[in-house]
Amino acid sequence: MPRPPSSTTPTFSISALDAVNPEGDTGTTLFTFTVTRTSSKGGARVNYSVTGAQADDFSGSFFPSGTIFFRNGETSINLTIPVSGDMLAELDESFAVTLSNPVGGTALRLARYKTTTSPSNVSASSPSALQ
Repeated sequence: MPRPPSSTTPTFSISALDAVNPEGDTGTTLFTFTVTRTSSKGGARVNYSVTGAQADDFSGSFFPSGTIFFRNGETSINLTIPVSGDMLAELDESFAVTLSNPVGGTALRLARYKTTTSPSNVSASSPSALQ
């Protein structure tokens, strides 16, 4: 079982910048998150993945995922998740952006952020730490 990070171990976190947006009936709505690390020394990277909702709610009908690369000196990077609008009558949906597999001497803190979508609005909930 991994040990929790010490108070001096650099960490990654994620927060929503503009996750309160309407999904829309057509086109694409962008949801922006900021991924932050507590140290600017050296390069680092962390993977992200989106889960929840349905794959066809996202551009290309795939759940977005990838790797965020930090250059030496960078402490924050914006991550944009495109959500596709539709004309379906639906209840609120939600998706989570999860950080994983940090590289560069870092540990994860607030590793998941959940956003709720509906045809008329979107609201962000508090981030939760992964155990």
